[in-house]
Amino acid sequence: MPFKRRHDSDDESAVVKKLNIGSEEHSSDLESDLENATEELHLGYLKTINRSRLDFDFEKVCCISLATVNIYACLVCGKYYQGRSKSSCAFSHSLDEDHHVFINLDTLKVYILPENQEVKLRSEVLEDIKYQINPTFSPEDIKNLHQLKEISFDLQHRPYRPGFVGLNKIGANDYANVVLQIVNHVDALRDFLLKGEFEEELTKRISLMTRKSWSSRLSRPHLSPHEIMQYISDKSGKRFSAGEQKSPKDFLVWILTNLHSELTPKGKTRSLVSKLFQGKVKIITEKVANGVPTGSRLESSTKYWILTIDPPAFTLFKDGTGLTQIPQVKITHLLSKYDGETAQKLAHGNKMFKLITVPPFLLIHINRMSGSHGLEGVSGTSRNPTIVKFPFENLDMSPYVEGATGPIQYKLIGNVIHQTIPVTKMVDGTEMAIDSHVYKIHLLDQVRGDWLEIQDLNVKPVEKELLFMQETYLQIWQKVL
Repeated sequence: MPFKRRHDSDDESAVVKKLNIGSEEHSSDLESDLENATEELHLGYLKTINRSRLDFDFEKVCCISLATVNIYACLVCGKYYQGRSKSSCAFSHSLDEDHHVFINLDTLKVYILPENQEVKLRSEVLEDIKYQINPTFSPEDIKNLHQLKEISFDLQHRPYRPGFVGLNKIGANDYANVVLQIVNHVDALRDFLLKGEFEEELTKRISLMTRKSWSSRLSRPHLSPHEIMQYISDKSGKRFSAGEQKSPKDFLVWILTNLHSELTPKGKTRSLVSKLFQGKVKIITEKVANGVPTGSRLESSTKYWILTIDPPAFTLFKDGTGLTQIPQVKITHLLSKYDGETAQKLAHGNKMFKLITVPPFLLIHINRMSGSHGLEGVSGTSRNPTIVKFPFENLDMSPYVEGATGPIQYKLIGNVIHQTIPVTKMVDGTEMAIDSHVYKIHLLDQVRGDWLEIQDLNVKPVEKELLFMQETYLQIWQKVL
């Protein structure tokens, strides 16, 4: 039975009778008895908390005033309100709805309204809620993530793997979901973010999402990126938002660039992010006259976050049974773009590339959206569905690295897939067929040794032999040698 709030006069009468105020023989116990009575009262209110209604992934905004400071969550209905003074939205809500337990989303202090009393119980009755808002990881907890295989359970006793939880699709943000999953699964960056003590705004928000993703005490086996996407939308000038589909590659570059900017120590040029993801490439430009190289060369170099490779343009063909076949190509063939010899022919010359350095975590983008690489007979002329075949281990990058004297081997840990879904859309009163772009990700569970597919909220095992049969768009490789 839910706790029924008594009138203040009843509370006072009960407390006075219990304490026997006015009796000198009990005056020495007054403070202790008052504390016990208050605790008993608070315990009654705490029974009204409805954990199934609580969701702390949303932007911290008052649902009435839209204020963003001094925000409290009602632990009965889960809505956010500002303040706790008599003129505040939270105070009014407590009177109007008979909801009395509120938590400050910054300080994690819990209050009873309208009495405006802080709950200071010695028990751990509220610790699970505080952990939902702000999970914490000790050095030992972080170390254990590299070896623990235990399955966790949410409030409804549904099983999930910490770190492999779905992200809600709140619009067209699947492009962002796969990038946030990549950030969560680079172990060196993840371990850094799990420490959770950051002042920089983007880093602080990504750290919170990472800590929630790897928490073993989730209330549900998925998260909402609502709050972080709202912040990113504002910070990027609405270039990236939850409501409009964008390129995962562009979004990942934006994330890495801004994390690098926030985490670079004053007076330095390198950050943990650049040390993990950034390499350097030499660009060789060869002048051509009348189609013949002149022998004149210009060399320059630049840093990169992502290597882009380009599938060759093919025309679809049919086999003996009349079925259409999609062309296939090996990733090593596409990487020859960086061997320093394979030339890209331009209007006034040839351009060649040679890697100077490769990072511990190598990001490779397969450029499927270039208009010049479209395939005949495929919906969407700018899309190239060529299947790129790749190994899962022992990808040797030494043929593409200047001065390499031995193997430079990588293993695959993440694989973003692009899909197109034909949909119809009304344009100026006319029904038109267009392609809707959808992204999902395959992730290696390095502790258990298997692969999982995550598409927004859905998480399921996947056979690694089938990974390259889909349209790979973006990959992350970890250096092992």
